[in-house]
Amino acid sequence: FTVDGVRVALAQVQLPFMLLPLINALEQLDPSLEQAAVSLGASQARAFFKVTVPLSTPGVVAGAILSFALTISAFITPAMVGGGSFIVMPTLIYQSAIVTLDWSTAATTALILLVVALAVVWGGMMLARRFRYGVEHA
Repeated sequence: FTVDGVRVALAQVQLPFMLLPLINALEQLDPSLEQAAVSLGASQARAFFKVTVPLSTPGVVAGAILSFALTISAFITPAMVGGGSFIVMPTLIYQSAIVTLDWSTAATTALILLVVALAVVWGGMMLARRFRYGVEHA
């Protein structure tokens, strides 16, 4: 029942949500692009890092956004694996609203959690847009 145990459990739970967009992005790649890089003299490793990785970046960003949104709102996994030894924000919101009936703390914590989640998701969407369309935003 440690913080590291909760991290491992959350990573294990969220891994499929990270991999699904990444697999989708990799399946949509045209294999002839990497073959063209190799035929032009690039090594397999260089072709992978210069062609495949940049083209799969939107899938990585989408998976990271999805995993982050699900992890930041995780309630059951930290409670079960952590054994109540530490409190994450969703647990604090629950305890404030239901156990101690401190509605102001619950509302404030929920608002902070919402703002942080929206800011990170918005930033990730802008990053994905930049990689996808090559758009530079100020």
